[in-house]
Formats: sequence, structure tokens, C-alpha cells
Amino acid sequence: TIVEGTASITTPTATSTITDVDAAVTFAVAVNDAGVSISEENAADNQATFTVTMSGGPLAGGNSASVVLDLDNGTASDNVDYQAGLETAIANAIAALPANVNNPTYDAATNTLTFHAGGPSSLAFTVTAVNDDALDSGETIVVHLDSATIVEGTASITTPTATSTITDV
Repeated sequence: TIVEGTASITTPTATSTITDVDAAVTFAVAVNDAGVSISEENAADNQATFTVTMSGGPLAGGNSASVVLDLDNGTASDNVDYQAGLETAIANAIAALPANVNNPTYDAATNTLTFHAGGPSSLAFTVTAVNDDALDSGETIVVHLDSATIVEGTASITTPTATSTITDV
């Protein structure tokens, strides 16, 4: 209201957009079909590829989601029964990805694999059975997902364990 003169409103409304970066994600681990059972002696069948997948989301803004990997549940030993060791295989898989600041990261001290907004939503890493002279009854390589977290949202695990068995003839 104005007492004398005229008044007008030039911009009657203002709009603001709220961006929600919350996401609901799930993690799963799997081993490729051919890798469920691998052979020490057969070079055509001596590799297992494990894949950790994050579903849901997508992650937006600066959001990231992490999962802790338990790599010590199997009966096979890193760099004795298979190469590379699981931690090395994970690091090699990340290094082989096309350069992207949003690539997954791995903290070997805490065994934490982290996926970032704008980056890949899965990571595959491969181990190869070592042909040793010891007669083995079937050693296992196990990748187990322990706990999942996300900066903004909710995270859970749907498939916590993948196992590959090394056979010896």
C-alpha cells in the first residue's frame, strides 16, 4: 500500500529448487559363472572374476556410498594359491579404469570400497589360481561384504558373499 503516488511489483514471485542427493543403494557381490570353480592345472579355466555392484541411486552431487570387504574368509591364501592377492586385484582393477575423478576408490587399511557420484557403479577384479605341487582338496576364495554406508541416504547389502573353489586334479 502506498499513500501517495503509484506502486508496482516488478518480480512478483521467486523460485528456488531444492536438490535432494539422498539415495537408497544396495550392494551385491558375485563371481562369474566360469569362476565358481577354477583349476590349478587348466590355464583355460584358472581365473575367477568377482564383481561388487552398487544398485539403486544414482548417486548425485557429492554423495558417495561405501562397502567394507572381508577378504579373509576363504581357505586359499593370497599369492600362494592364487594371484594377485585380492587387495592387489582390486587396486589393479581400479587402476585399469579410464581416467575419471569419480572412479571407485579402495582403502586397503580398512578394506573399504567407495563408489562416487558420476562414477561407475560396479567394480570387477580377477584372480588366477596358482599351480603348485601340493595336493589340495578344494581351497576357497571368498569375498564377503560386511557393512554398507552412504553419505546421504540408506545403504544395505543384498548378496553378501561370493565364493570360488580352486580344484586340483
